[in-house]
Amino acid sequence: MTLDKNGITIQAGDIVEIKGAFFKNDNGFWYVDQDGTNPACLGKKNLTLYKIGKTGKISTSKGRIAFWPLFCCTSNRAKNAEANDWNTEHATIEVTNKVNNAQVVEAFQKLVAEYKEAAEYYEMRGYGEAWTKPNTDNAEYYSRALERMGA
Repeated sequence: MTLDKNGITIQAGDIVEIKGAFFKNDNGFWYVDQDGTNPACLGKKNLTLYKIGKTGKISTSKGRIAFWPLFCCTSNRAKNAEANDWNTEHATIEVTNKVNNAQVVEAFQKLVAEYKEAAEYYEMRGYGEAWTKPNTDNAEYYSRALERMGA
């Protein structure tokens, strides 16, 4: 579990605001897609974030995906080290309700439907649990997030 600067647990579906990051495109509003509790994600403990605008519109730009804790991947090792040190010291993340989450709810509903359909597809065709379980786990994970978001 990851906590924000106020000690609030960050969960899937939350809108968070990042401030103080080294690169200005890392600052702003993001929604949490993976929070480290999804059994289908192979134990990944970092937060997976997707950029969202002030109006709640999900970004489609090149730099729309990030992870928390922030890390930098440029072609300059010295710049990476400087940015990573800066982010460790100064970057903060905070759960916020300043942004409308309607598009996030729609995106999660679509994901639930897709994962349920995929699980059903593999089950009907006789594929084993190795094919159906990850899809079922993902559908349950996003369904729990939707329930928590009140959708």
